[in-house]
Amino acid sequence: MMTDFQNQEQEKSPVYINPMTDFGIKRIFYMTRRGPERLTSFLRAFLPDVMKDVVNITYKPTELLGEAESEKKVLFDIYCVTDNGKHFVVEMQRAKQSFFTDRIITYDSRVVSSEVERGDTEYRIPTVICFSILDYNSDMFAHSEKAFHVGKVRDEEQMIISEKKSFVS
Repeated sequence: MMTDFQNQEQEKSPVYINPMTDFGIKRIFYMTRRGPERLTSFLRAFLPDVMKDVVNITYKPTELLGEAESEKKVLFDIYCVTDNGKHFVVEMQRAKQSFFTDRIITYDSRVVSSEVERGDTEYRIPTVICFSILDYNSDMFAHSEKAFHVGKVRDEEQMIISEKKSFVS
């Protein structure tokens, strides 16, 4: 039988949380009181220009359904919006997937379609940044020695077509 003192000591023991798992990333950046602060600091470390004016983030539902019953739902690890209107999808992927890039484009598209209002003829689409943490070597980046990659929508002359979409992995 444990005494109250033993229970208190057990609660104070450090607990290792593996940040390279879905649970770990949610526990560190989402499920705690300091989660928003930690997530902001984390994103600021990788994307200082994008995050420089961000003070607060707001978490959004991590499940987005399609408009029709037949459309696939998407389930994010973390989905948030910054106080200056930028949307972030944070995704942790441990197992290698052949179509991971297509999945992230689907996620990005679902965020855009959920935010554009019916009748909006000006197409005021939100800035969406998909931040992917991969725990495997992606074939897409096999040619590069870099550990961090930022993708933008570009034309054949490498001109950026839209600043609204960024893919970070």
